[in-house]
Amino acid sequence: MAKVKLTKTTTSDPLGTVNKLKTYVGFSTVNRDFDSNTLYDYELARTDLLNAFYIKKGEKLENPNYGTIIYDTLFEPFTPEISSAIEEDVINIVDADPRWTLDTLRVNQVEYGLNLALEITYVPYSILESLSLDFNQETGLAVTSNPVQAEQSQTVSSAY
Repeated sequence: MAKVKLTKTTTSDPLGTVNKLKTYVGFSTVNRDFDSNTLYDYELARTDLLNAFYIKKGEKLENPNYGTIIYDTLFEPFTPEISSAIEEDVINIVDADPRWTLDTLRVNQVEYGLNLALEITYVPYSILESLSLDFNQETGLAVTSNPVQAEQSQTVSSAY
């Protein structure tokens, strides 16, 4: 018999007003304890955004335009044209998800790869996050996240 666990379906409003229903509900097994694989709102949006950076463009079945071109550019000389193409690709990825806005983007060449420094805002709750995405020719993608900043300091756990 399957184990059923009831979960709370509302989030508290930081201003102390009436509770809101969670807007986005999803599922992930990445770094989860398997007690609950359900993701909500910010955590789900962050996972969805990072998934686009983990997938090479053309790898997703039935959606060859999903993903990033960065993996194809890692072995190319870092020219202004490559830098512009990467910037455009990142802007398109973030703009494809209406839950996020891109505030700043820096593309830097590092030994054996590229580093992307993004400052993004989760629109529904105005949460600002600084992400550092390190694309390496040998190890793939490493994600570093600076502490989440919000109008009223909130902490949000990461799925990655």
